[in-house]
Amino acid sequence: MVAYPDYIDIRKIGINRTGLTTVEKCRYSLTINIGGGEKRLICILMNPSSATESYSDHTVNNFIEYAKNKKYGEIIILNVLPIYATNDKSAETSWKNLKDKEYHEKKNLKVIEEMINHESDKNDIVVSTGFVSGVAFKEKVKEIYKLLANLNNTCIISYKSNENFFREKYCTYHTSRKGEFDTFTENPFKFTIDYDKSRNKLTLKSSDAKLFPFEDINP
Repeated sequence: MVAYPDYIDIRKIGINRTGLTTVEKCRYSLTINIGGGEKRLICILMNPSSATESYSDHTVNNFIEYAKNKKYGEIIILNVLPIYATNDKSAETSWKNLKDKEYHEKKNLKVIEEMINHESDKNDIVVSTGFVSGVAFKEKVKEIYKLLANLNNTCIISYKSNENFFREKYCTYHTSRKGEFDTFTENPFKFTIDYDKSRNKLTLKSSDAKLFPFEDINP
């Protein structure tokens, strides 16, 4: 178990979860008050690892430190898959074995929609999802991108790895390891999302044409 930093008051941590008394352990959101500024950092990641209102994990603590250094007042952790798992392989297995997947998937998307739209002018959004095979992960990411596309050209923050902007075509790199997180802080890039609903077409556009001119993420 990993402790939260000393400056985090765990009594103020908000968590939206279900099934913690059964084998189906899902977390839809984790809200952590940092204090300081009025801005809010929303992080959309792969899946919950182990963080609850009592204990953190390394990825969450990395983002807490980043948010504190950037003077955010609050950080919200969301995920593509709401199932607790420690890596992509266990996430795949746990998701495949999860009962009522449709219910959890719909609830997870609803929570994401509510969180990113609440006082959206105060939000900065990080997308660092990685990729999980065998669970229609790309399709889930695309549904989240559609929600983000409604935020009036909000810039999404991510990072590139070895000069590549995306893995698996349009899933962003994950910051599960310290070295990857250092790359995120040192070499971030921003992109916006356009969604043509009539054609069901999503397009990612870099905020810096020289860095990342265009990416069409349709199959």
